[in-house]
Amino acid sequence: MKTNLDLWRVPLFVFVGLTLLAAPCGAQQKNAEELIRDGDRVLFLGATFIERMQDSGYLETELTRRLASTTVTFRNLGWSGDTVTGISRAVFGTPDQGFARLDRDVKGTRPTVVVLCYGGNEAHDGPAGLPEFEKKTRKLLENLEQLTSRIVLLAPLGQEQRPAPLPSPAAYNKNLKLYVQSLRTIAGDRGHRFVELDRTVQLVRRILDLPGGQLCLTENGVHYGDRGYWVLATAIATRLVGPGSRWSVKMDINEQQAASRGVSVSKKNLTAEHVAFEALSTRLPRPKAPRTFEGQVRLDHLSGPGRLLTVVGLKPGSYRLMVDGKIIQVTTSEKLAAGIDLTSSWEQTQVTQLRKLIIAKNKLYFHRYRPQNETYLFLFRKHEQGNNAVEIPQFDLLVEAAEKKIAVLKQPRTHRFELVRQK
Repeated sequence: MKTNLDLWRVPLFVFVGLTLLAAPCGAQQKNAEELIRDGDRVLFLGATFIERMQDSGYLETELTRRLASTTVTFRNLGWSGDTVTGISRAVFGTPDQGFARLDRDVKGTRPTVVVLCYGGNEAHDGPAGLPEFEKKTRKLLENLEQLTSRIVLLAPLGQEQRPAPLPSPAAYNKNLKLYVQSLRTIAGDRGHRFVELDRTVQLVRRILDLPGGQLCLTENGVHYGDRGYWVLATAIATRLVGPGSRWSVKMDINEQQAASRGVSVSKKNLTAEHVAFEALSTRLPRPKAPRTFEGQVRLDHLSGPGRLLTVVGLKPGSYRLMVDGKIIQVTTSEKLAAGIDLTSSWEQTQVTQLRKLIIAKNKLYFHRYRPQNETYLFLFRKHEQGNNAVEIPQFDLLVEAAEKKIAVLKQPRTHRFELVRQK
């Protein structure tokens, strides 16, 4: 697949563009880092977009790595097909019972921050359904505001155009804009943060010059999978906790000095033919992009420059760059003086393990609040197996144990770097 841009020569442009679209503005920019604080419990609440988020783990991994110095924890209460009234949560009950369960489940998580995403399903009702949606949204917010004042309204995303025989989403997307505008107004009226991501998605498509059907961020025009959540994770995280930090190391052999950003450098040894130092990153890198894109397109470049290493004063020649004794790449003194953009391969194993552990934790919590056999445990067939309901709260211990492992795994580790001139 070809595009109008050399994908591997524009990482900084792409990264800056996505960051500018994702970044808060005005008062939101000032308070971006104040939204999530040490010790917080962040709750994701909504319909399918939120529920499937826990299966990819990209957003929670992005937030976890950016908040590595805190003890923030996360809970996902997404429920496919749900509405702001909690209709999916009614199961066999009435809509009122569904909303009561939503309220009960939320209170059970004891959130200090709520990220709310509703409106996508309600938009199918068109303009006629908007007044009821606004009424129910305000009712839900009134309940949430009794628990916390830090609430984020995440606007639902439009549908993507996919090849025939799938229908055009134009009519739906037109109606959705009415609901998004309503959410923006409600958020402003009640003093809550509002996050809209459609501009980010459109920027990705423009940069890649890909019309609908060639590279989609959804699996079927509606539901996001790994590739979509990977792209959106940075945009959402930036709106919640502020822009990410850069990783850079600059060594000046002549001056015997080292400058760094996003990483601390120690035990350095600088000579004209050999450079060695230890580096401890402030945070782990983001996970690599999924490799399941149609046409084998890779989107790693959307991460922006990952690790920039500059070394000035080396003797001319070719150099092996090793991390923890493993050769990462072979480069030249000229390129090193200009600065080379490293892959973060030496940390990718750790961040991959972190994401897998986050996904596993989410599955444990899913079974905690939505056991598959709840009809037998809690509902009209509980007379058969209701005695087993006592086991459900035991999932709490498993979730807490996983969170303790996450707290350890999210901490960056020290790595040994060496540049050795090749004879």
